[in-house]
Amino acid sequence: MNYALQAKRRVSHMTILPDRSERSSVSRENPQLYAEQVRLLYKIAPVGLIASLINSAVLALILRNVAPHNALLAWFTCIVLITTARFAQLGKFRRASAEPSDYRKWGLRFVAGAAASGAAWGCAVVFLFPETSFPHQAFLAFVLGGMAIGAAGAYSVVMEAFIAYAALSLTPLIVRFLSFGDDIHLAMGGMSLLFLVLITGIAYRISRVTVASLRLRFENSSLVTYLSSAKDDLEKLNKELSCEIAERKKAEGELMLQREGLEELVKDRTAELTAANAGLRQEIMEREKVEEDSKEAEKRYRLLAEVAFDGIAVSEKGVFLETNEAFAKIFGYSPSEMTGLDVSVLIAPEYREDAMKKIASGYDRPYESVCVKKDGKQFPVEVYGKTFSSRDRVLRITAIRDITMKRDLEDELRRRHKLESVGILAGGIAHDFNNLLTAMTNNIYLAMKHIEIDGAAHEFLEATRKAIRSAAGLTRQLLTFAEGGAPVRKPTNIAGLVRGAADDTLRDSHVKCIYNIEEPLWPVEADEGQICQVIRNIVINARQAMPEGGIIQVSAENTIMSSGTGESSRDTRYVKVSVRDEGTGIPRENLQKIFDPYFTTRGTGHGLGLSVAYSIIKSHEGHISVESEPEKGSTFTIYLPASEKHFDPDYS
Repeated sequence: MNYALQAKRRVSHMTILPDRSERSSVSRENPQLYAEQVRLLYKIAPVGLIASLINSAVLALILRNVAPHNALLAWFTCIVLITTARFAQLGKFRRASAEPSDYRKWGLRFVAGAAASGAAWGCAVVFLFPETSFPHQAFLAFVLGGMAIGAAGAYSVVMEAFIAYAALSLTPLIVRFLSFGDDIHLAMGGMSLLFLVLITGIAYRISRVTVASLRLRFENSSLVTYLSSAKDDLEKLNKELSCEIAERKKAEGELMLQREGLEELVKDRTAELTAANAGLRQEIMEREKVEEDSKEAEKRYRLLAEVAFDGIAVSEKGVFLETNEAFAKIFGYSPSEMTGLDVSVLIAPEYREDAMKKIASGYDRPYESVCVKKDGKQFPVEVYGKTFSSRDRVLRITAIRDITMKRDLEDELRRRHKLESVGILAGGIAHDFNNLLTAMTNNIYLAMKHIEIDGAAHEFLEATRKAIRSAAGLTRQLLTFAEGGAPVRKPTNIAGLVRGAADDTLRDSHVKCIYNIEEPLWPVEADEGQICQVIRNIVINARQAMPEGGIIQVSAENTIMSSGTGESSRDTRYVKVSVRDEGTGIPRENLQKIFDPYFTTRGTGHGLGLSVAYSIIKSHEGHISVESEPEKGSTFTIYLPASEKHFDPDYS
């Protein structure tokens, strides 16, 4: 056994080579290695010197119109002199038969020459820099960068030579660019500094590879001698191993005796392991059942999420991991598009900060916010989220519900309550005011009977009577707006009503009306007078939006609208009437108030026309809406339920 240990130690001793750090220190102290580096440096230097002459000539030619001629000539002469001196130095090196110890001096001389050349190129920035020509500045930077790249390949054999050249040639350029202070020069100064750092790193890598290659060449010669010595050691080791084999055979005999005793122990241990294995199988079966139950539960919960009406999503650190179909549909995406999407993208900008704070803090109570669909449309939502941990990950499950319809219903209910309240007041005032107008009309009529028709007083009384008629019209609108103006319905073809009301309203105006009415229209149970009043009020609004004249497009068509979902869905027939103008349009902030009583943006109106129209349409169980953009006109749309009854065609 002692022989085996000794053999292993010898083999280990023979195969151990100096590690990387030891080889690095040897290379720094090895004169032969450094001498080879210097020889290689002088060998490839002529190419760089020739490139320096050519590039300096090209640069002088390019800068001849933007740099002082005396400075340009002096600089070029300096480059030529330095390059000539360095060529002379190369000639001396080739003729000299230096010892390895003398190469340190030759290396320092080369570094000094590289530093002089780098300084000369750096002087080009100091004395020849074109202050007013950015293209010439860029060309100068390009030439200096190219020279630095060439130096990385030629001088990196000895890093001191490269650093001396690159630092002295590029540093003035970097400083000059940074001194301008504007964005483009600061950027170019930063890029030049980055270029210097990167090219230095590249040169360092090239230097390491070159030195490693030279070192390997020297080590190979030593390795041959080392292997010859190792061969003798191995032969001696072989003899020692033969003796050890004989001892191993003797030990095997003793081990055979011990084997029989071990077999008995193995049998006992096998019985114990069999029992333990049975227990493990039972545990595995139980765990498999638990995993199956867990997968089944996960499947049920996933199915529950998929069939839920609300949108459900799981996110991590503000990024969606998984969403159900309803969640993606709410925002106009597909579930695959939602995966990996940032949560903040779906939140309206003015609500984004508050919502992200709630998500980050684990807020677990319902709240309302405003989100953004894929097409950019904003809509209100109700959100409820919970944060939980899963496999060392902090996740958040969020349920979201589009409450646009809820908000619309609330707005509708609020508007109806407001209309009812104002209507009650308006109805009472209108009745009292109507009584006063009746008395005034009767008195004026009696007064006109007792004066001459051609007199001035008669004209004043006639004007007063006309004003009372206008006031009576306003009173009728107030009565219609109030609850007291219940419609007297009968089956009607509203095509004639629409044409007649629009034509009467636009008579003697600069506005033309174009009709597009589907034939035949379904009959509608409506109060003809009230429907005419709705059309007149809307057309008056359109005419006032186009004071310089224009075109109003009136269309009527049959349409079917679905309400409800699933089995409760049913189709309802409507007659749709649209009035579109080319006026100034309605600002977005006024769209929600356009049907409010007494709301007007024009000094000539009372703010009751559209409120009355809204009240009449609602009393007919219909719908009225408006779409508008500033400077693009407005479109009012009315939906009236179609009737199954027939109407009298003689009306139209």
